[in-house]
Amino acid sequence: MFFTELPPEILSHILSFLNGVAITKLSLTCKLMYQMSECDILWKQRCLHEYKFTCLEGWNLSFKEVYAKVLHKYGFLHGLWKIRTDCYGGLVQVQYTDGSIVGHEYFGQQDINKELIKATLFTVSVEPSSGISLEWHRRMYKTTTPCTINAEGCTPYERFSLVWHRDLNDESDEVDEMAKQRFAAECRLRGVQWLIHFTGDKFQNVNIQTQQFERLYLPAPLTVLDPLCPLREGLFKGMYSAHGTEIMLVTINWEKKDVSVLKISGDSNVPAGEVSVEADLSRPMLLTREQQITIEQVAAIDRDAPLPVIGDALTSFRQPFVIPTHESADMEAPDMCLCRYHALGTVSPTGYVDPQRIPVHFVVFDADTFGVIWIDLYHFSFYRRVHEELGASGVS
Repeated sequence: MFFTELPPEILSHILSFLNGVAITKLSLTCKLMYQMSECDILWKQRCLHEYKFTCLEGWNLSFKEVYAKVLHKYGFLHGLWKIRTDCYGGLVQVQYTDGSIVGHEYFGQQDINKELIKATLFTVSVEPSSGISLEWHRRMYKTTTPCTINAEGCTPYERFSLVWHRDLNDESDEVDEMAKQRFAAECRLRGVQWLIHFTGDKFQNVNIQTQQFERLYLPAPLTVLDPLCPLREGLFKGMYSAHGTEIMLVTINWEKKDVSVLKISGDSNVPAGEVSVEADLSRPMLLTREQQITIEQVAAIDRDAPLPVIGDALTSFRQPFVIPTHESADMEAPDMCLCRYHALGTVSPTGYVDPQRIPVHFVVFDADTFGVIWIDLYHFSFYRRVHEELGASGVS
């Protein structure tokens, strides 16, 4: 029996194991394979398994057309990304929305109890007359600019760049003014309005024509919390004084017993992509309220002091918490915490030219909240979990 003599349901099942490119090549071999490849149920499976695309609402296309015209080239964008263009970085989620692939950038707010601000960054859509339309959204002007999206490396793509097409007729003075306006808008979003009055080099890089992105993977959520550190991994939002809002990725290495706080959004001192805080879970503290009244008392706590006894309950290290006198804070903190650890925090002059790691305290209040006491900087920063549904990569 020849392959083409198999029953249609068997042939369809065999084709379901092929990716879209292989199905397209097979459709060129004979009339029967072409007819089999025209089944839209087959392409619906391909869209789901390869790009997690499930809904045609707003597209006005078949699943095969969406796969061929859009997903084959741009479906890899679906998922979570971090901006790696400059020191400020950023968090971007790409989703399928009403006939488009849309990239949204997320910003924290000065009140970390509020939801993240979501701003459209770029869109990929199908235009009946001109085919695929790629637009970079310029938030402060409420306009869009044509752009190009370039995948980097091999599949599955881990990086891509977005290049906007500058109008060559732009006058230089107008471009400079646009740069200043964009810089001001970015300052407002990041909660650092005081930077708006800076000129020159401070805003030159925000008028860049290229943005670069790197895929971001989130750790799988734990169903059971460990009493050693009852904090769930994932994305957190906070506010660090004059540097403005921050988005951090917290991961825990249980084998090494350490917590890493990575900057997804950064600043001119410690840029995005660097570790802000690393806590040593093998060096917990159990303090009284009287030991935390002044920053001098906190600084004098011996890292090598005998360890408190570790219990099996999540409340084993529960203890009072006090923001020391003269320590600045961006918001009030609870008066009790679940645990507290010796840690190291990264500081640097502007430009990340001489980074140093200084002693800090890492404080866990509950599974979704933590804080950092920057002893030498006389500052306490507070972080809450990002509760928005931000998924990981959508490409299999």
